[in-house]
Amino acid sequence: MLLLELWRPLLQSLIFITSPQTGYDAIVTKDYKEASETCYRTIWKSWSEINKTASMPNGLSILSKKFKTCHRLKKSTELIDFLRLLFEEAAQYNSPPDYPVNNICSSVDDGVPAGTVILSKIFAGVVAHLDKSKCYVNAPIVQSETDDGWNWQVCREMVSPMGVNNYNTMFPYEPLVLSEYIKECQMSPDIEEGSDKNNQPVNQQSITLFLVLLLTMMAKLKLTITDGSHCLDILPTIPSDPEWLTTQREIEVDIIEKWIAKYYADLKAFNR
Repeated sequence: MLLLELWRPLLQSLIFITSPQTGYDAIVTKDYKEASETCYRTIWKSWSEINKTASMPNGLSILSKKFKTCHRLKKSTELIDFLRLLFEEAAQYNSPPDYPVNNICSSVDDGVPAGTVILSKIFAGVVAHLDKSKCYVNAPIVQSETDDGWNWQVCREMVSPMGVNNYNTMFPYEPLVLSEYIKECQMSPDIEEGSDKNNQPVNQQSITLFLVLLLTMMAKLKLTITDGSHCLDILPTIPSDPEWLTTQREIEVDIIEKWIAKYYADLKAFNR
């Protein structure tokens, strides 16, 4: 797993994900539907409730109070974007032992009295996921070096154009507009043309040879794990790791060791 992580930026530089553009949020939605059909429907209905409340007199103030925002909302999309990201991240990192999707849905379904309005149910899910806090939405942003690097990568190395349709996700309709994506990248202060100042020189021929072999092997390999989540297999082991996760890591190490052995065997044969 460590080897794959070291080579991940190089692999991603070869990838331009184009189809399906709605695949990410469709998978996120599937996670919530599997956890609780009721929870999924509550989240799906919440977006229209947010917009309806926002359109009322003092509606943004009402939403700000209900969701304990750090500053008064200026527009409903602030709240919608916050919730969408929260639900997406919970699904992407839906790892044991906490299983955040189940935790959110448990609070949405049962964490408030019966008959509670939809937005109160959604807020219960927010609190369950983020724990109790003085405020939740639009908190001051502290930009880290990791954030800067990610912003650079998704515009320069790994372009992942994603949109949201209105038939297989629980999120508001937001189609991909590639021209807007490009414009945002061009306007980002983190993106400078040719800003590779910290990159060290590499042997491009060796990298290319290794990548061709690695991508060929990966194309033939598919490991499906029902309860898996993003990067779970490369995280450090902890005592509470389930048996299936330990087995998964052992399988991956064995596969990578065989890849490396074949690479050096082929390289040795090539140099004779």
